[in-house]
Amino acid sequence: MIAYTPNHWYLNQEYKDYVDYYMLLVMITSWARFFIYFLLEKAISKLLLTLVEMVGDTLSFLLLIGCYILVQASIFTTLYQDQLPANYGSMILSFRTLFDAGLAVYSYKGMESEEVVHSSLLVLHVFLTNVLLLNYLIAILSTTYENMQQSGIFKYKVNLYQYCERYMRAFDEGEIGEMILHPPPMSVFSAMLLPFSIHPKLFKRASKVFSYLMYWCENIVLMNAFLLYELLILFITYFKVYLNILRASEGLFTKIFYVGVWMVLGLGILF
Repeated sequence: MIAYTPNHWYLNQEYKDYVDYYMLLVMITSWARFFIYFLLEKAISKLLLTLVEMVGDTLSFLLLIGCYILVQASIFTTLYQDQLPANYGSMILSFRTLFDAGLAVYSYKGMESEEVVHSSLLVLHVFLTNVLLLNYLIAILSTTYENMQQSGIFKYKVNLYQYCERYMRAFDEGEIGEMILHPPPMSVFSAMLLPFSIHPKLFKRASKVFSYLMYWCENIVLMNAFLLYELLILFITYFKVYLNILRASEGLFTKIFYVGVWMVLGLGILF
């Protein structure tokens, strides 16, 4: 995993942005993978599955309300792009203004002679979004919740069965396990077994060779390479902490105290 700090001035901004996006993707994927195991806990699984169903129904509703605001945005842009260009100067500005109006952030002022008509249209828009469509969404979510109260236990058992079937079979059949049990990112190498899966005996031999290869890569090559990397940066980190202490500590006695503590305990802590 790549990481950097603001002190890494030699990295250009574009590379830092790529690293940020990569780290964000890794975090989201890691947490999503972690929360998947909650699906095996009966009480939490039912709540998570209900939430997933609600999010799915909400996405369909968002498409509906997005189309509605798009139609309204075209009307307001056509009528008021000259009178109030800051709010209705383009379709994007009108869409944002009307979306904010649906969240009760709107104003009737600034339209001069068109204020009455504009206020009437805006009142109609706020009524349709806040009263009609919002209550429609609540009704949808209430129906989804009631349905999941009945089918949530069944879906929990389905997830539990699929999980057990996946990993129990992996432990019972070693060649299939080689394609399932390896954690990411090493699991990407399991794709090398796919061409051999068409023949059972060939697949079994290839899986055995692959298991030895993964063992040596994970436990010998990668582990030793990581330990070597840690040893290389250990002394750099040790002396860099001295600089941080001298720069961040206030007062001569405080600096001497922390330098002494780090001199005694620093290497032990780093190891």
